[in-house]
Amino acid sequence: MTNIKADVFKEIVDHLSNISYGAITITIHNGSITQLDVTKKKRFEQEKPQQVLAKQSKR
Repeated sequence: MTNIKADVFKEIVDHLSNISYGAITITIHNGSITQLDVTKKKRFEQEKPQQVLAKQSKR
């Protein structure tokens, strides 16, 4: 097993600490981490259809 460089490890931990929804993909080539892909997702609270209709009827 290869040691992970401190700066690479810190980068991974930073991304893990700052993501609520999404994915982190670590690419390894010849036993070394060569790439880090971070995909963040933003979740929006969805209103129920009844709430939408109630708002529209108030207009």
